[in-house]
Amino acid sequence: MTDREAMEEAIRDVVAAARAGEPVEWPHPMGPLTRPIRIHEEVLNEARALRKDLGYKLNVVLLAAMTRWMKKER
Repeated sequence: MTDREAMEEAIRDVVAAARAGEPVEWPHPMGPLTRPIRIHEEVLNEARALRKDLGYKLNVVLLAAMTRWMKKER
């Protein structure tokens, strides 16, 4: 799985969970320097829409998506 595929799956998962009313941990963004990952525009737009609905910054939504994805059992 590429970084892009993982990030897109993570974003779709957190968007679906938040819209379904499931509890989502919204972490405080901090830590090491960021690294750019290209993702499809439609997935980024989903994250932006969720950010707008919740009032969080985009980096919080993306970090929540990544941490939720890493904690999931596969």
